[in-house]
Amino acid sequence: MCSNISKPSSDLSASPSSGLGMWGWNESWEEQALKIGGSAYLDAEIFPARVVEIQKSGATAVSGGTSGASAKEGRILLAGAFAEGIALPEDLPAVGDWLLVRELRADPINTGDAPWLVQAILPRKSFLARRAAGSRHGDARFVQALAANVDTALLMTACGADFSPGRVERLLALCHASGVNPLVVLSKIDLARDPEVPLSDLAMVSGGTPVLGLSAATGAGMAELELWLKPGGTLALLGSSGVGKSTLLNALAGHRLAETSPVREGDGKGVHTTSHRELYRLRSGLIVLDSPGLREVQLWVDDADIDAVFPEIAALASSCKFRDCTHRKEPGCAVLAALEAGSLDQGRYSRWRKMIQETAFLDRREDRAAAAVERAKWKAINKAGKALRRDRASRGMP
Repeated sequence: MCSNISKPSSDLSASPSSGLGMWGWNESWEEQALKIGGSAYLDAEIFPARVVEIQKSGATAVSGGTSGASAKEGRILLAGAFAEGIALPEDLPAVGDWLLVRELRADPINTGDAPWLVQAILPRKSFLARRAAGSRHGDARFVQALAANVDTALLMTACGADFSPGRVERLLALCHASGVNPLVVLSKIDLARDPEVPLSDLAMVSGGTPVLGLSAATGAGMAELELWLKPGGTLALLGSSGVGKSTLLNALAGHRLAETSPVREGDGKGVHTTSHRELYRLRSGLIVLDSPGLREVQLWVDDADIDAVFPEIAALASSCKFRDCTHRKEPGCAVLAALEAGSLDQGRYSRWRKMIQETAFLDRREDRAAAAVERAKWKAINKAGKALRRDRASRGMP
């Protein structure tokens, strides 16, 4: 059951090669590794690994030969700017990242495997991130990485109390900003009296993004979903707690991989079951990211990403009388005219304005943060210069 959807070409019968190919390694990544690693990579002093799990206690990556060899897991260690806290959050390893690592010598006292020291993060082809939940700051230090090198994201909302087209709009904006292909999924359609109603509502806010309805419990829509799943590709499941991400993961795997919990009886809201982000490789060759629920989707996007989510408003705005129209009270505003005529939905307009205001606030905060960093830098330089002059004067030097 779907809306705005056409059949893509894919072949689930094909299986990625063994070794790192099982985790998405290909010739493009090999070229990047050789370019960055140079002779150390050729001599196998450093080797590629993909981050498959991040918890508060640390991160785990998987490596192995690019063909033939079995993949193995290792514990990641950070050094240099990574370990000293100099790197910004988006510069740190995220789930899905491809790394170049060096294996440290095993500790003779510790019988465990030697950890892997991160040497570099290979350039990402996509990067899903949001402003940290609960943060009122607008600078990049408060960016929360969700995942890297994701090919497709399922933006999930469920039939029932947790149905939220507005949250889907915000997830769409994150996907447009990150370079990830989105697919809107309405889950638990078996619980809806008429699934076509919420599917229609989602089609109105999807901006042309395909919308698919399914039920992991009954299997409805699963065959259609599999047409979009590419062996060797990385799929992220995004949505709030209780929309059925872990249940869908288990259905795709064909067996139980992740814990699931029922929604609360009182309000129909979900509870956190998944506590960390982790990549799973399925027998089909698909790589799936399961992650904690995103109740709060703080934006880290720009105006172009919002325009992609609200194309009808962006088209209207280009017809306004004044180029700097704020679409609030100016005469000749095509957006307000459409709103008054009823051709533009009031809820859609309100959510669009909220996003625009958030990004404008974010830009102002980033400008102020950048200025503060620059002032602090020159203050430190001036302070060092004064100290040097005092020292030279105390020793009678000019």
